[in-house]
Amino acid sequence: MLRKSKPLSRTRPKQAVASDLLPEDESPKSLTQAKFRKLIVEAILDKKGHELISLDLRKISDAVADFFIVVHGDSRPQVKAIRDSVVEKAAEAGVRPFHTEGERQAEWIIIDFADVVVHVFEKEKRFFYQLEELWHDAKTTKHA
Repeated sequence: MLRKSKPLSRTRPKQAVASDLLPEDESPKSLTQAKFRKLIVEAILDKKGHELISLDLRKISDAVADFFIVVHGDSRPQVKAIRDSVVEKAAEAGVRPFHTEGERQAEWIIIDFADVVVHVFEKEKRFFYQLEELWHDAKTTKHA
């Protein structure tokens, strides 16, 4: 039996999400999210994403998610490849995104897994929007 996730303020489809990855008798939700974030990080690194970071937003009261994962690619095809890799690896774990946005232009693709939101930028757009600065209160973890 899968763990039930905490109620969200928005409606989402009936499917597995990041907080549903472990059986009820296993570790708390934070470990479940840690496993899911690791899966996402590995999917991004498989496609050679640059300056990969995680922002821990759990202590920020107005945050829309528990974690942001932020990365950029050198080109639009690489941005799309990173997006595809993340979605495929998540699907293999039985998790589908709640929402995705930006695939057409592939300058800034958002993959929303409710508790974890992945931001895949084209390099110029990442430095223009400076998402890390906007959420500078969050604990930042760099991945290599």
